[in-house]
Amino acid sequence: MVTNAKLSRWIRSIPQTAAIFWITCLLSGIGYIFRAVYGPTAGPGANMISWVIAGLALSFIFIAIQTYLNYQREVHDPTWAIKYEEKWDSPEMEKNRHFAGKAIFDNLLNLADLEHRKTVLEPIDLVLDFLDTIGFLLKGHQMSEEVVRHYFYYWIRGYWLTCRPYIEAWQNVRGESRRWENIKECFETIDGDSIPEKQLMDFLDEEIGMWSPPKGQN
Repeated sequence: MVTNAKLSRWIRSIPQTAAIFWITCLLSGIGYIFRAVYGPTAGPGANMISWVIAGLALSFIFIAIQTYLNYQREVHDPTWAIKYEEKWDSPEMEKNRHFAGKAIFDNLLNLADLEHRKTVLEPIDLVLDFLDTIGFLLKGHQMSEEVVRHYFYYWIRGYWLTCRPYIEAWQNVRGESRRWENIKECFETIDGDSIPEKQLMDFLDEEIGMWSPPKGQN
């Protein structure tokens, strides 16, 4: 049984030069047979040039379809996303997310106070560095909007909306204007919607719950 997926793979696998050659040859051959059967005066169908032109036109239609299918495949290619999803869900990163969520939650009203709280807010940095890399890959077309939205939007939205004062405070520091700049651009590119405060608090609770200290440790 030929499915749409199999047909799509078959179309994408054919080299474009081969497609032009064989489609043009096929229609030229049909034209030759038509001319041989009905004679050279049997109307427009007996004109070999018309068959060649039709073959070329059909070839370019085939190439247009192939190009579209390749584009769709690239748009939904999850290769990079899967690699980064594995890192995001790793035990080490879950621990980082725990401490980042806790630092945000404990300092919600003071996230812009780098002068007095820079040290206690530092656990946020590792998570923001990771999400900034996702934004960088999106900007560089290594991952599409569709893929980033599917795999990482929940966390990009959550960390941007909760950490925005912290990010902007750092960007106001001399020489740091481009720190984590890709997170905002990524958030705005793939959606940009805000959410109620309760959902943000639930988000932080989830991140804090990603890891628990061993018994006997704080």
